[in-house]
Amino acid sequence: MCGIFAYLNFHANKERRYILEILFNGLRRLEYRGYDSAGIAIDDSSTISSPPLVFRQAGNIESLVNSVNEEITNTDLNLDEVFYFHAGIAHTRWATHGEPAPRNSHPQSSGPGDDFLVVHNGVITNYEILRLYQSLLKFVFDKANEEVVFEVMRHLEGAYALIYKSWHYPNELIACKLGSPLLLGVKMEIASDLWDRQGPIYREDTAVFVSQSGETADTLLALDYARENGALCVGITNTVGSSIARKTHCGVHINAGAEIGVASTKAYTSQIVVMVMLALAIGSDTISSQKRREAIIDGLPDLPYKVKEVLKLDEEMKDLAQLLIDEQSLLVFGRGYNYATALEGALKVKEVALMHSEGILAGEMKHGPLALADENLPIAVIATRDACFSKQQSVIQQLHARKGRLIVMCSKGDAASVSSSGSCRAIEVPQVEDCLQPVLNIVPLQLLAYHLTVLRGHNVDQPRNLAKSVTTQ
Repeated sequence: MCGIFAYLNFHANKERRYILEILFNGLRRLEYRGYDSAGIAIDDSSTISSPPLVFRQAGNIESLVNSVNEEITNTDLNLDEVFYFHAGIAHTRWATHGEPAPRNSHPQSSGPGDDFLVVHNGVITNYEILRLYQSLLKFVFDKANEEVVFEVMRHLEGAYALIYKSWHYPNELIACKLGSPLLLGVKMEIASDLWDRQGPIYREDTAVFVSQSGETADTLLALDYARENGALCVGITNTVGSSIARKTHCGVHINAGAEIGVASTKAYTSQIVVMVMLALAIGSDTISSQKRREAIIDGLPDLPYKVKEVLKLDEEMKDLAQLLIDEQSLLVFGRGYNYATALEGALKVKEVALMHSEGILAGEMKHGPLALADENLPIAVIATRDACFSKQQSVIQQLHARKGRLIVMCSKGDAASVSSSGSCRAIEVPQVEDCLQPVLNIVPLQLLAYHLTVLRGHNVDQPRNLAKSVTTQ
């Protein structure tokens, strides 16, 4: 068992001293994963592309730190040199193949010039293939660096996580995994909770702030906090000239048009589309996901026509609302991309119909919510076709076994398969790419909330106790 760590600073001036401390501290956090040898690789120069500086040492992390400090002293390495871009990798090892020694420590090199370096966690069962490593790299050296990695991975067997660095491709790292864990620095937060906890935000982070009005108090406080910590702040808002539009460094106006009703509908679906487009832009240079990326892009122009098709369910949702008019509670189970759909659908029912409703992560069903299932409580399950479909089928079966009163949202043509015994009410929607499916899936739940509200005699646009823009905590 080993620990691998990488630190990439981009458009941020950092001294070599600071970069070394980040790498060392990262290894200290991972020392429980291995401590018989360790190593790091950092850039030699901030101005020219040249072979990296590689340090390897047997022993624990502090042995490596002492060894690096000693070498810095002996070579007069400038710790004050500032890097606007820098890519560093680090490794702590628990020996499984080869004794603890500098030559067996990571980063491992492709050859004397350190053209390519790799830090590795896991076990490569056909490790003899590594003897071909250098020749493989030479074979594909004239291609893009991702292709170098793909060519190597194609020959590897086992469970592993790898991070590659090459001075021929400065300021870049490539991370890949098969079986072994690998975590990239991505966080999702609720603004009020981030502000309350004063959660960790660093200068290298990018924080995205989503608000229909652009004036949401909790989101603005979290934005100020992120700016104070030096993060790049991106805004997604429906209001040109709003506080979030002005305070963020850059962003996207969703251009959904004015939304007067308190309960967000078109702004919500527009936010999903904008965030998908943002993800597409960020991942535009990732070769491995190119096919999926193209499928999503092709699916975007069809969404308006698919939504129009879903709106034909209006009468069906009105009939369902009539059946639920006297109910006190509604549970909505979602998973994957549609966990957010479950939360948003339940929120709409709660906001405007003034009916208790909870969106629940379906994987947590057995950890409490299943106790509520009986023939009286209405339960909606979102089970459209995606990677979670089979798991949602299992959820439906378990709820059915408890005589649950089920409403199932499924892909067109799947009504029979999700309700083999005819024991649940099926709502069919068109199928699109999985990350776009929430745009369609939320519409029937919005219609249900609308009709429930009207039938119960409440004001759809101005629900009790709520305002459109929450400008106070």
